[in-house]
Amino acid sequence: MMPFHPYPKSEQVRHKRRTPKRKEKGRIKPQTYRAVFDRDGGKCVLCGRTDGLEMHHVIYRSRGGTGEEHNLVLLCKKDHMAAHANREIRKQLEEYMKRLYPDKWEDPWKA
Repeated sequence: MMPFHPYPKSEQVRHKRRTPKRKEKGRIKPQTYRAVFDRDGGKCVLCGRTDGLEMHHVIYRSRGGTGEEHNLVLLCKKDHMAAHANREIRKQLEEYMKRLYPDKWEDPWKA
């Protein structure tokens, strides 16, 4: 049974969300994608390939990582899959980000 509303939909009060949804925090905006692509020279930061490139969240979205430039790297498909499977590769990416953004980057594994 549908709930009864005394006013038509056009007159009901709509509330705006005060904080962005969690999934929107990790989304990559087109201008951020372009900035990371330019920063990394349009190639994988691990092997240098220029085809099959994907963005990788260094701090995973599930751990609170955002879709901002200081949390993203450009990886080829092979290295992206390896980064999710291999802790050593993730450590290399963390070191890379620490060198690029020493003031914005913090260790995600402390918590």
